[in-house]
Amino acid sequence: MATYKGHKGGIWDLAFSPIEKLLASSSGDQTIKLWNMTDGSCINTLCGHMQSVLKIVWIDDGLQMISAGADGLIKLWNLKKSENVNTYSEHEDGKIWALTYSESERMLISGGSDAKLNIWQDVTKEVETEETKKLKQKIQEEQKLINLGQQGQGKEAAILSFKLAKNKDFVSYINRIINGDEASQRKFDVVDEVLEDQKEFEAIFDKNEASAFAEQKCNPLISEIVLETSKLNLSQLLAIIKDCNTNSKHALVAQILLHHLLQDTDIETLKEAGKKLVKNKRRYKKKLEKEREMSLNEVLDILIAYTERHATRVDKFIKFSCFIDYLAQRMNIISANSH
Repeated sequence: MATYKGHKGGIWDLAFSPIEKLLASSSGDQTIKLWNMTDGSCINTLCGHMQSVLKIVWIDDGLQMISAGADGLIKLWNLKKSENVNTYSEHEDGKIWALTYSESERMLISGGSDAKLNIWQDVTKEVETEETKKLKQKIQEEQKLINLGQQGQGKEAAILSFKLAKNKDFVSYINRIINGDEASQRKFDVVDEVLEDQKEFEAIFDKNEASAFAEQKCNPLISEIVLETSKLNLSQLLAIIKDCNTNSKHALVAQILLHHLLQDTDIETLKEAGKKLVKNKRRYKKKLEKEREMSLNEVLDILIAYTERHATRVDKFIKFSCFIDYLAQRMNIISANSH
């Protein structure tokens, strides 16, 4: 009736689809082919095994397939997406000669040349249910985050965005709190504020005034946020501070968060965090992101380097603003004398 041609090696197994008019074949050329039985055409080729594919089984009403190979691997395939969903390597070195699946028991049994029979339980439905539950919970939390932002509850919104790993939103809410606090306490012009801050910075070197300075600069809301988030994930908080500190636009947020973290966190807790690693994303020229793990020492080195740059820039700004203030005073004196 029909001859199907396309494999470049011997055929090890054949399996008819339980639903559609399709035939699957596995071969010594390390591939699985799906054939349309109506016209004999090859509609798909699955590649992934490193050696001959010895056994194939249709599951999930023909939506998925399981294959076993001479490489000792069992692979699960999503036929709709034509991709390998998972690979199982519980069999030791050797070929897998037997493979059978029970739809009623949702159970797979495989046997290989390692003299073992492995029994597998299909938990696809349980996993899908759990993923659906997590997705539903995530949607609810994201909606709650939007509501908190609209209601002006910055502290709660910042903590929730941190839990959801929405770092940009977290920084945005911290910015709102800082700007709101500064707007309510602004009494001087910009130059006077810089000069006032300079005096307060000089007070840091006096031990008697350092604690008073720290208490004056601490924002209770941010202090509570840092306390909560550091308990949830100190490494994540340090990573956010590091990323913000490398950007002059968000450097103020980084410095304030770092200030509160050092004020409110026990030194032993920081030491314990030093044993953990922080995930860091590095962007390359082709706009691809690659994650690597950084030690706390590397994070602190980056924080110190950029903090020194910010301090130098602030120092230059203070000197420049003092010069402008001096010129303004001289102009006032000259103007008064001319009258």
